[in-house]
Amino acid sequence: MALTFYRPSNPSTTCYIDLLPPEIATLIWCFSDDEDLPNLRLVSLFWNDVATPFWFQEVRLVFKRDSFQRLLNISRHPVISKQVISLYYEPDELHEYVTQDLWEERVSDSSYSEDVVADPAPNASERDLRAWRRHITKIHERPRHNFSKSFLKKAYKEYTRMYGEQEDLRKCEYGTKEFSDAMSRLPKLSEICMNYEGAIRPKGAKHAFAAGLLNAGGNHCGIPFMRSLLLAVHEAGIELNVLELGRVDWRFLSQNDDILKRVKRALNHLTTLGLDISTRKGETGNKLGVGIPTCRRYLSQNPKLIEFLAAAPNLKKLTIGFDFNEPFAPAELSQIFGSTTWPYLESISLHCIDAVSENLNHFFNRHASTLKEVQMSFIRLQEGTWIKTLENMKKDLNLKSALFGGELLGEHPHQHWKLWPRSWVALSDMQPQKNRTCKAIEDYLVQGGTCPLLDEDAHPQFEW
Repeated sequence: MALTFYRPSNPSTTCYIDLLPPEIATLIWCFSDDEDLPNLRLVSLFWNDVATPFWFQEVRLVFKRDSFQRLLNISRHPVISKQVISLYYEPDELHEYVTQDLWEERVSDSSYSEDVVADPAPNASERDLRAWRRHITKIHERPRHNFSKSFLKKAYKEYTRMYGEQEDLRKCEYGTKEFSDAMSRLPKLSEICMNYEGAIRPKGAKHAFAAGLLNAGGNHCGIPFMRSLLLAVHEAGIELNVLELGRVDWRFLSQNDDILKRVKRALNHLTTLGLDISTRKGETGNKLGVGIPTCRRYLSQNPKLIEFLAAAPNLKKLTIGFDFNEPFAPAELSQIFGSTTWPYLESISLHCIDAVSENLNHFFNRHASTLKEVQMSFIRLQEGTWIKTLENMKKDLNLKSALFGGELLGEHPHQHWKLWPRSWVALSDMQPQKNRTCKAIEDYLVQGGTCPLLDEDAHPQFEW
């Protein structure tokens, strides 16, 4: 008798999970981590189609050849290229070390810095202070790393390769051609963030150069990177809506007039602009501490910053600030805005800026019909009082939100209130008075009442 074998029925070509309504599948994607998305796309064609619009909405880029190649590959993909909305660029550079011995002096195991603890609290006990000193001594006395000679030789070879790649990119106008090529193929690209030596670094950028055992620190003030990005935006005809530029040296304003003219054309469609201007570095790239007076003098003689900001006439949100304000700020308000008016401006944030009270109030008065949010920190009045300034702000503006931090300073007459962001104070009870003054000013500007600075007992000025 012939043997018979059990043959299972042919499996269905459609998995039950593929029968979910697209709306439910979309919700799953919205709440999935970035690390899960590539794996979920492999489940089936159904999930690949659902996932594609969510996966590459933001492209992250570092100053590295394979990162630029990845951007080009994405831009040439027939489906993914149509989903890219934003570009996040971290163009930090590797410092040059011409010998392995010099390079090894900068190498340290990641655990070396991770084991260093924060300074003790001001009210720490003597026992806690002794324990902290012992810990720091142990950290300083132990080897910075325990890597073998063969491992260091291999890592130095990788470092020199990556440094050579960056040198090639510098010789090719910092990737302007690659940017322009890629952007011309990304029809939905409308947001660009360039984070240079600032903010919290994403994991990918932080470990991009880990094979060379060094983090990229940067030494070109961000100017050529900013230039390459915005020239590419102009050449590709991108209608950019959001631009965030972090830690760009003030000397970007002194670039060739033709280049600056083309750069400004990239700002024409902006609705959101964030500009964090640095004054820390001298002509050689070293931190010389001479940037503030040089910047202030340049801006007093050239309206370049006014013209740069005016090139974005449709702004709804503007954030602008500098890195230091001592002994004075790098710019005065009139050197930043002039008489420019943005008819749609809803939010303004100012940081480390000097101003005459009258000019500050004129700026707010010009935007009274649209402005709903004001943020200020480390603002110094060269003339006028903060009480009168705040009263005029309350009279002119109908704010939904106000946020103050740092310090409120005044020269003529002398004034000094220390304000601390509430998020810092929430973690400690060390500065309740300063936090109360900050909140009182914010509540006054939004809800009304009497200017809180009139109550000198509740909100005293800082005494040196």
